Amino acid sequence: MWKQMVASGLSLMILAGCDSADKTDVKNSGVVAQGQQAQQKNSETAIYLPGGAGIDFGRKSVNDKVTKDDVSKIRIIQYEFDEAYDVVDKSVASVLLPEKYLRKENPLGKLKLSATYRKAGAGPVLARYSEVIQEGFSKKTVLILSWRF
Repeated sequence: MWKQMVASGLSLMILAGCDSADKTDVKNSGVVAQGQQAQQKNSETAIYLPGGAGIDFGRKSVNDKVTKDDVSKIRIIQYEFDEAYDVVDKSVASVLLPEKYLRKENPLGKLKLSATYRKAGAGPVLARYSEVIQEGFSKKTVLILSWRF
Protein backbone atom coordinates (compact mmCIF):
# COMPACT_ATOMS: atom_id res chain seq x y z
CA MET A 1 0.00 0.00 0.00
CA TRP A 2 2.78 2.43 0.97
CA LYS A 3 4.63 1.74 -2.29
CA GLN A 4 1.46 2.45 -4.26
CA MET A 5 0.97 5.79 -2.48
CA VAL A 6 4.59 6.82 -3.08
CA ALA A 7 4.44 5.77 -6.74
CA SER A 8 1.10 7.52 -7.17
CA GLY A 9 2.42 10.70 -5.53
CA LEU A 10 5.55 10.61 -7.68
CA SER A 11 3.45 10.23 -10.81
CA LEU A 12 1.36 13.26 -9.83
CA MET A 13 4.51 15.33 -9.19
CA ILE A 14 5.91 14.39 -12.60
CA LEU A 15 2.62 15.28 -14.30
CA ALA A 16 2.42 18.55 -12.40
CA GLY A 17 6.02 19.30 -13.36
CA CYS A 18 5.26 18.67 -17.03
CA ASP A 19 2.19 20.88 -16.90
CA SER A 20 3.96 23.77 -15.17
CA ALA A 21 6.93 23.63 -17.56
CA ASP A 22 4.71 24.88 -20.37
CA LYS A 23 3.47 27.76 -18.24
CA THR A 24 6.79 28.77 -16.68
CA ASP A 25 7.23 32.49 -16.27
CA VAL A 26 10.20 33.97 -18.16
CA LYS A 27 11.59 35.32 -14.87
CA ASN A 28 11.61 31.87 -13.27
CA SER A 29 12.97 29.95 -16.25
CA GLY A 30 16.42 31.54 -16.28
CA VAL A 31 15.59 33.27 -19.58
CA VAL A 32 15.51 37.00 -19.06
CA ALA A 33 15.37 38.23 -22.65
CA GLN A 34 13.62 36.89 -25.72
CA GLY A 35 14.11 37.75 -29.36
CA GLN A 36 11.50 39.49 -31.47
CA GLN A 37 10.46 36.20 -33.06
CA ALA A 38 9.32 34.93 -29.66
CA GLN A 39 7.17 37.97 -28.98
CA GLN A 40 4.33 39.75 -30.73
CA LYS A 41 5.57 42.57 -32.93
CA ASN A 42 3.41 45.05 -31.03
CA SER A 43 4.76 44.15 -27.60
CA GLU A 44 4.85 47.09 -25.21
CA THR A 45 8.04 45.78 -23.61
CA ALA A 46 10.12 45.05 -26.73
CA ILE A 47 12.91 47.38 -27.82
CA TYR A 48 14.62 47.39 -31.20
CA LEU A 49 18.35 47.98 -31.41
CA PRO A 50 20.46 49.42 -34.20
CA GLY A 51 20.81 46.56 -36.67
CA GLY A 52 17.16 45.58 -36.28
CA ALA A 53 17.26 43.00 -33.49
CA GLY A 54 14.28 43.06 -31.17
CA ILE A 55 14.74 42.15 -27.54
CA ASP A 56 11.98 41.73 -24.99
CA PHE A 57 12.62 41.53 -21.25
CA GLY A 58 8.94 41.04 -20.51
CA ARG A 59 8.90 44.23 -18.44
CA LYS A 60 8.95 47.95 -18.99
CA SER A 61 12.17 49.84 -18.50
CA VAL A 62 12.84 51.75 -15.28
CA ASN A 63 14.09 54.70 -17.33
CA ASP A 64 14.15 55.43 -21.06
CA LYS A 65 15.51 58.74 -22.26
CA VAL A 66 17.12 60.40 -25.24
CA THR A 67 19.88 62.90 -24.64
CA LYS A 68 22.01 64.90 -27.02
CA ASP A 69 25.69 65.80 -27.00
CA ASP A 70 27.97 67.55 -29.52
CA VAL A 71 28.07 64.46 -31.76
CA SER A 72 24.55 63.00 -31.87
CA LYS A 73 21.53 61.85 -29.91
CA ILE A 74 21.95 58.96 -27.47
CA ARG A 75 19.19 56.63 -26.30
CA ILE A 76 19.70 55.29 -22.77
CA ILE A 77 17.41 52.57 -21.40
CA GLN A 78 17.67 51.19 -17.86
CA TYR A 79 16.24 47.90 -16.57
CA GLU A 80 16.31 46.23 -13.15
CA PHE A 81 16.39 42.46 -12.59
CA ASP A 82 16.36 40.10 -9.63
CA GLU A 83 18.69 37.76 -11.54
CA ALA A 84 22.49 38.02 -11.32
CA TYR A 85 24.24 40.17 -13.94
CA ASP A 86 25.87 37.17 -15.63
CA VAL A 87 22.48 35.48 -16.08
CA VAL A 88 21.05 38.64 -17.65
CA ASP A 89 24.11 39.01 -19.89
CA LYS A 90 23.91 35.41 -21.12
CA SER A 91 20.27 35.93 -21.94
CA VAL A 92 20.96 39.14 -23.88
CA ALA A 93 23.82 37.44 -25.76
CA SER A 94 21.56 34.47 -26.59
CA VAL A 95 19.27 36.88 -28.45
CA LEU A 96 21.87 39.11 -30.13
CA LEU A 97 24.59 36.65 -31.19
CA PRO A 98 22.26 34.61 -33.47
CA GLU A 99 21.23 37.94 -35.05
CA LYS A 100 24.86 38.38 -36.25
CA TYR A 101 25.94 40.85 -33.56
CA LEU A 102 29.53 40.58 -32.37
CA ARG A 103 30.17 40.88 -28.64
CA LYS A 104 33.25 42.50 -27.10
CA GLU A 105 33.84 42.90 -23.37
CA ASN A 106 35.10 46.31 -22.27
CA PRO A 107 37.21 47.38 -19.26
CA LEU A 108 35.06 47.18 -16.13
CA GLY A 109 35.76 50.30 -14.12
CA LYS A 110 33.12 50.30 -11.35
CA LEU A 111 30.82 48.01 -13.33
CA LYS A 112 30.26 44.29 -12.95
CA LEU A 113 30.35 43.89 -16.74
CA SER A 114 30.45 46.08 -19.83
CA ALA A 115 29.96 44.71 -23.34
CA THR A 116 29.61 46.28 -26.76
CA TYR A 117 27.46 44.62 -29.42
CA ARG A 118 28.17 45.49 -33.04
CA LYS A 119 26.44 44.47 -36.23
CA ALA A 120 27.60 45.30 -39.74
CA GLY A 121 25.94 48.44 -41.04
CA ALA A 122 24.71 49.58 -37.61
CA GLY A 123 26.07 51.60 -34.73
CA PRO A 124 27.30 49.84 -31.58
CA VAL A 125 25.09 49.09 -28.57
CA LEU A 126 26.68 49.37 -25.14
CA ALA A 127 25.41 47.08 -22.36
CA ARG A 128 26.58 48.03 -18.86
CA TYR A 129 25.77 45.92 -15.81
CA SER A 130 25.98 46.93 -12.17
CA GLU A 131 24.52 45.67 -8.91
CA VAL A 132 22.70 47.77 -6.34
CA ILE A 133 21.57 46.81 -2.87
CA GLN A 134 18.16 48.14 -1.97
CA GLU A 135 16.30 48.38 1.32
CA GLY A 136 16.04 45.05 3.07
CA PHE A 137 19.35 43.92 1.55
CA SER A 138 17.71 43.00 -1.73
CA LYS A 139 20.29 42.87 -4.53
CA LYS A 140 19.24 44.00 -8.01
CA THR A 141 21.08 43.90 -11.32
CA VAL A 142 20.88 47.13 -13.27
CA LEU A 143 21.32 46.94 -17.04
CA ILE A 144 21.83 50.12 -19.02
CA LEU A 145 21.63 49.81 -22.80
CA SER A 146 22.70 52.80 -24.86
CA TRP A 147 23.43 53.71 -28.47
CA ARG A 148 23.90 56.75 -30.66
CA PHE A 149 21.63 57.71 -33.53
